[in-house]
Amino acid sequence: MCTALTLSTKDGYNLFGRNMDLAYSFNQAVTLVPRNYEYRDRVTGEIRKNKYAILGMASVIDDYPAFADAFNEKGLGCAGLNFPGYFHAEENEVHGKKNIAPYDLILWILSNFQTVDEVLNEIKNIELFKDNKIFANKWGDKWGFVDKNGNKIVDYNYDKVTEVNKYGFAGIEKDGLWGVVDSNGKIIVEPQYKLNDIEPTFIGEYYQVTYGNGEIYYTK
Repeated sequence: MCTALTLSTKDGYNLFGRNMDLAYSFNQAVTLVPRNYEYRDRVTGEIRKNKYAILGMASVIDDYPAFADAFNEKGLGCAGLNFPGYFHAEENEVHGKKNIAPYDLILWILSNFQTVDEVLNEIKNIELFKDNKIFANKWGDKWGFVDKNGNKIVDYNYDKVTEVNKYGFAGIEKDGLWGVVDSNGKIIVEPQYKLNDIEPTFIGEYYQVTYGNGEIYYTK
């Protein structure tokens, strides 16, 4: 479980801090997103622009900044904290709501709002949504991916695959080597990684590795 705190100073400043209770690296780096930066909405596929510049810790995947925590030019801050058992995302889109992928939430908040009150006023209109568009499917002795209607999206070329994970990526294995596809079925990495995990986890082109002491990081 992660921990965060805020402090207000006598002279009107607000300080924010957080930790990560597990040693967890995802090739993050200090990342600046300028105003009017274009990014793709992971649910609708539309290209969006942020109103405000954002500075924070992120892993940039295919030109998309996946923030762990950040603040915008208006001073609004946001962090993704791990609370096992307390998170829920809808399996299907909720009509009448703005459906947002969980990993889009920080970027959406800091792109569009200046204050906490603005966020609270709008948050009732959004729904976190598992934006899986493709699903693992076997044909004969090979695996590929189909959409929710059963239409083939990724050819049946693979010996093993994983389902799309919470970061929006799935693993594809062929001849003992692993690669990566994204939630739209785009091949991010052709099979080339020799991994020991039965079901590896990927974020973009990076795969998860766990040290003997339980420390987790991502590499390629």
